[in-house]
Amino acid sequence: MKTYKKQKNMLFNILQQVYFMEREDVTFAYHILNQFILPLDKIHLDNKIFIALHRYAYYKKQEDIHYISQVETDEVSTLVIKKSMMKVKTNKVYSTFFKVFEDSLANYFVCDFEQKDYFWLTELKSIVDFQKQ
Repeated sequence: MKTYKKQKNMLFNILQQVYFMEREDVTFAYHILNQFILPLDKIHLDNKIFIALHRYAYYKKQEDIHYISQVETDEVSTLVIKKSMMKVKTNKVYSTFFKVFEDSLANYFVCDFEQKDYFWLTELKSIVDFQKQ
């Protein structure tokens, strides 16, 4: 990923093309992703989220989906972890799920293909921290 650290636009364009490939091209897409994406340790990441949040009333896990419904901060988020990506849906700029991964934020590239938005998660963390000051 160091190759793409300063070329976010290029990385986003490649991932977007893979994301929107036709179903019959799934094998080709898989080979493209394997060239520059490291597989996620799904079991480790699922356990990390569960261990960090299971004691809170606002968190639950059903099958492969993690849920946050936190009234105090008005957050509603879901997280699904696959070997190739994590899919987060949230109404907050910086989800509680991101806080659990703060030790490894530099490794995560966030893409919103519908909104054509993308960034390294560390960039978002910097903005959130700056706004708190």
